[in-house]
Amino acid sequence: MKQADIQSFLIDFFTSRQASIVEKSDGILTVKLTEQLDEQLMNRPFYWQYVKKLGKVGETMSVTFITDEEKRDQQKGEWIHFGSPRLDQIFHIIQREGAYTVLYEDCQSNSTTKTPLHPWLICNIRVKYRGFLSKDELVSVGIRLIDGTMRFQMMDEIEHKNFASSVPNFCFTLPTIISTERAVERVTEELQQRIKQKSTHFVNKSHRLYEREMNMLKKLIIDDEKDDAEHQRAKVQIFERLYPQVDLEWINLGYFYVSEQMSKELIS
Repeated sequence: MKQADIQSFLIDFFTSRQASIVEKSDGILTVKLTEQLDEQLMNRPFYWQYVKKLGKVGETMSVTFITDEEKRDQQKGEWIHFGSPRLDQIFHIIQREGAYTVLYEDCQSNSTTKTPLHPWLICNIRVKYRGFLSKDELVSVGIRLIDGTMRFQMMDEIEHKNFASSVPNFCFTLPTIISTERAVERVTEELQQRIKQKSTHFVNKSHRLYEREMNMLKKLIIDDEKDDAEHQRAKVQIFERLYPQVDLEWINLGYFYVSEQMSKELIS
């Protein structure tokens, strides 16, 4: 998922929780929250305690989100992007609601021949880069639990497909060969290898800036009479700010059972 995809992600998040979309345009989204979302997002615990104590119905807030950076100065609202506190808050809500889901491709057929559904595990992961720059990337990886075939940006591939929460008529699920634990290990290994290959510039530049600032600090320490504890704090701050780090944060997992035709499309 890229910055341009955040608005559609927000629309899916809020509509699936019965919030009302008040206004929608490119890069701008206004939402009327439900009571539950207001309590989860707006940090008004005393208001809701007061309302409920009086036995009244509270008034939920409306929030405008701006996802197009060019419109930040044209419209009042919250600028939301990867790494912003609000988006982190929404990710945490999704995590609390459930670690995984199970869905089946809605491939209803009038045929009496049963259709096999192939098991895929979809892993949604946030990659957090910290160094000379800080940025987050959302990665969606699918792995077929029969043979280990992987597909990156999996959610983009299936977002327009129809799925059901139960096995459709005249369909049956194929058994998994690869365990969930092993699938997660393989996805992690592949993702770490890809990150290592593409982040050479990020790591090298972060290292250079880190070493430069540490050398500058050492020169200052020679002529500085401040206590050693303050110098140690300065070193820690430089390390936390510039030393290259790439962390993986697992958002959720999903088991998706899809037809052989969709499997072929995904691995082609």
